[in-house]
Amino acid sequence: MGELFMRQSVFRLMSILIFLLSSISFVSAQAPPPAVQTALDDLNQRLGTTLRLSDFNWEWSQQVFNNAALGCTRLENSNLPAQSYNTYIIILVVNNIRWEYRIAETPQRLLILCSPEPTPTPQPSPTPVPNQPVTPGQIAPISPLPTATPSRCSGLTPRLTIGQPARVTPGLPNNLREQPARSARLLGEIPGEGVFTVVDGPRCTGDGTWWRVEYNSLIGWTIEGNTSGEYFVEPLNLAAAPSPTTALIPTIAPTPAPVICNAALPPRLRLGEKGRVTPGDPNNVREQPGQSSRYVGEIPGLGVFTVLEGPRCTGDGTWWRVDYNGLVGWTIEGIGDYWIEPVLPGLEVLTTNSATRLRVLPWTNEAAAPDMSILALMNQTTLYTTGTAGNRRWNPVDSFVTPEQLRWQSVAIAPGLTMRALLFLRGQERTLALLADTANLRVVVLETLAEIAVLPQIADVTAAAFAPDGTRIVLASGNGQLHVVNITPGAQDFNVLTPLQQVHDDRIEKVLFDTAGRQLVSISKKVAYLWNTATWTVQQSTVMDSAFVYDAVFSPDGRWLVISSLDNPAVQSGANTGGLRFWDIPAQSVLGGSAPAGVTYSDIGFMNDGITVIVAGGSGNGSQVDATSRALIELWNLNTRINVRIVDNQAGYFKTAVLNEANTLLMTANPISGVQLWAVSSGG
Repeated sequence: MGELFMRQSVFRLMSILIFLLSSISFVSAQAPPPAVQTALDDLNQRLGTTLRLSDFNWEWSQQVFNNAALGCTRLENSNLPAQSYNTYIIILVVNNIRWEYRIAETPQRLLILCSPEPTPTPQPSPTPVPNQPVTPGQIAPISPLPTATPSRCSGLTPRLTIGQPARVTPGLPNNLREQPARSARLLGEIPGEGVFTVVDGPRCTGDGTWWRVEYNSLIGWTIEGNTSGEYFVEPLNLAAAPSPTTALIPTIAPTPAPVICNAALPPRLRLGEKGRVTPGDPNNVREQPGQSSRYVGEIPGLGVFTVLEGPRCTGDGTWWRVDYNGLVGWTIEGIGDYWIEPVLPGLEVLTTNSATRLRVLPWTNEAAAPDMSILALMNQTTLYTTGTAGNRRWNPVDSFVTPEQLRWQSVAIAPGLTMRALLFLRGQERTLALLADTANLRVVVLETLAEIAVLPQIADVTAAAFAPDGTRIVLASGNGQLHVVNITPGAQDFNVLTPLQQVHDDRIEKVLFDTAGRQLVSISKKVAYLWNTATWTVQQSTVMDSAFVYDAVFSPDGRWLVISSLDNPAVQSGANTGGLRFWDIPAQSVLGGSAPAGVTYSDIGFMNDGITVIVAGGSGNGSQVDATSRALIELWNLNTRINVRIVDNQAGYFKTAVLNEANTLLMTANPISGVQLWAVSSGG
């Protein structure tokens, strides 16, 4: 009996021991959640290290938060929409720095570096124990720490500081990408000497050192330089450049999603910046956001205010708290259309006192047909026109000291051929022209009429554009097809018409390169495509829905694209109203500017400041012009979209208007007034 009892006791003890051992085995096999490794991967990328979880103290826990700030106090915002996020809180303690991550997988992936800060009282590291089990919430064993603060990522000592301004070095622009890698999606670019704010970084990759930056509301990653030691970006004050250790302390990585009350009217204002009421009616200011709230005043049309708070969403729409000359309250962004709009800081609003003036100069109009168009004004000594009078080159009769002394004579060029496009190659002092007959397209040097290339005729060529360096030409056809042609003699693909894969499904009205040749726009009545000319892929597009497309022009820095057109709704209503589209390429947004009723803009150009657009046109669309028609020239600020009329008392219609390279002379072609030369000057 005693022996049986002893055997049963031993059996029970063995069973308990086996159970305990199996339990211990189960715990030791339990791995931390993938979010812990995700946090470590992010930290390694920031520091340029190859740390493992066994190299330092770490812990994790889980918690549910009700918005995208994930409990990080400096991200908390009353405007964040309420949403449930099951969040991992991961703490990595490296060299007595406490890196706290918040990672949520659903309903959308969020990774936030919440608070890097020194650990007040670092604890001594315990002796490492191989294969020691780790349970959730416990601190993992550590081994001796490697150095976690490298001096550089790849040959360059980081010089930027989070939260401080920096700029691209003079010369070429720097690309902005979605992630810190040259293979990541391109978001835009920052021009040479463009100033930006550093948001996060640095990140080390095989390419080099990357920083997350904000440039004119466009946020992305840009590289600091190359592996040869050349910097592409620099702090504004190099003498006060930060030390590498300072530069390596990161801040919050993601940007909270913007608050959008109405998808049809996304918010366009920004806190602390200027806005204005659109031309016309005033905007009411109320005590609280909502049209039922007490009325406290109004802001007149074109009234400029400062944005204090917002946006707030109500059943009425999107509201902002603003300060207009001491009047503080809430005003609505619009209903159905925008009633207020941004005014970017540092830009002057055009007024009649500051507008550029034009003076008509003496001009000898020899053999100028009423339909003559000015195709190109290359400089102060060469002008090209085309029309029923034929292709002509105009030159001064004799030398001149001032523009008032200009007298011109014309010489017929390329008889029997249609002139499609021109390119003046500065430095080479020669003009390339695309001429067409019934059988071929010919690229010639106009000064000598020497042929560079002869291309097979494409049926119904509707538009053409030379690349700025003169190596390529893009041809557009009435069936919506685009062809790229290399016109560099000796090239492997010389004279070969290369069709692009994505084309329009209707007639292409306009093609145009930017000044750097990196972008091309192709425009039809239905849609405008913006092409990357390195890959010949569409990077953006916008719906046109137009009856006519008149002209398009890139800003000198390639950031803006302005298009003039006659929209279908205007045709359907009989108003015959034209307008402008201001395409902010980095922001991927298109804003509008309407012409007065009965007015269209036929030609567009940029003034030297790069933000003032000069537009010419008049009443009607130029097809029926008589003495009662009125020609006009206006200036538009492309950021504020405020326009100033500077010529509106001339009969007819400006069919074309072209500035010379220095923006000191303007040529206009008017079926009633003929060709006129204008002197451009600033001030009253």
